Amino acid sequence: MTSPGDKLFAVIRCGMELEEPQIQLSLTECGEILRFAARQSILPIVYRGLVRLNTPKEYLVEYDNAHMKNIYGYFQIDEALSQISAALDEAHIPYIPLKGATLRSLYPKPGMRISCDLDVLVHESDVGRAVRVIEENTQLVTRSHDYHDVLMVGLGIHLELHFNLKENNERLDAILTKAWKYAEPTGKGSENAFMPEFLIFHVIAHMVHHFTHSGIGIRPFIDLWLLRNRTQFDEEKLRLMLNECGVLRFYEECCRLSEVWLGKAEHTETTLMLEKACLSGGLYGSHKLSSAVRQHKQKGWRYIFSRVFPSEYEVKQYYKDNHDPGHSTAFYYAKRLKSWFSKDRRADLKYQIAAILSSDKETVDEMAELLERLEL
Repeated sequence: MTSPGDKLFAVIRCGMELEEPQIQLSLTECGEILRFAARQSILPIVYRGLVRLNTPKEYLVEYDNAHMKNIYGYFQIDEALSQISAALDEAHIPYIPLKGATLRSLYPKPGMRISCDLDVLVHESDVGRAVRVIEENTQLVTRSHDYHDVLMVGLGIHLELHFNLKENNERLDAILTKAWKYAEPTGKGSENAFMPEFLIFHVIAHMVHHFTHSGIGIRPFIDLWLLRNRTQFDEEKLRLMLNECGVLRFYEECCRLSEVWLGKAEHTETTLMLEKACLSGGLYGSHKLSSAVRQHKQKGWRYIFSRVFPSEYEVKQYYKDNHDPGHSTAFYYAKRLKSWFSKDRRADLKYQIAAILSSDKETVDEMAELLERLEL
């Protein structure tokens, strides 16, 4: 089976040094691939692939500045992480760099794995002290608190200082809440790192979260492929964790698709459907895909009702912060209803209603079938 993304993935494999340059592209094709790569936050990979393909410079000039901004962003995050690590080391606060900060070393060049934010995990009991020492020793300041992190800004970056890894999914959270159980010291100050099985599990859990809320793009599949092919891990231990959370089938299909894109595997009917969803938007999907995925179980106005009144677990996890002694479920629902009076909440509700009204039955049905195949 072939797919419309065959040339794109040939460029990606070339940029990742997984195969030698073999294809030629027209100016139009280069432009389309570069625009798509920018939306998907994989521009450094595609740009490098096109350079290795000896693409004429005039084909790339439009994206020279965007490429340099991506590389500059990498150095900003790297410098910020150094400052944050030094502050936490000095205060003897254990921490774990997350996501891109731990994955970039697997890429041919670390600057190829760009990130929008910097994510760091600390113990919930240490979060107040961690915020204080970071603010005292860097230019980062606190902007907001969420149910699983504190957002800090400065140094040209956004830091999400996590005190848990919850994804607001009861089955996934059962393991994610035990994250420190799967961590061990690296020997560098107070830094810790996840065991490889949990590192892959965390990537999959985050993919599930994004896929079931808005959609995912290509980059998480590249991360997954690199983790599976360039680290040593216990597959059986990983599969037990995934099966316990009901996402084993999703993991298997994501592995298959990553092998289609970066390895030698052939498409199946399911991987073609999953690919279509992943190529339909940017790094986090699209409005159309988000609307279709979110209507899998409740359609139309029933879906809007489910967002205003989510499950008891969801509403408690989202509105119960680390200083909350615990209240009745009715208290948290009231807190959620009150939040709808804020400007941001009203805008979100307006967007969701518009997405429902504009969604088409074919896309909703396609996503329903895909979600069933993935057992989500």
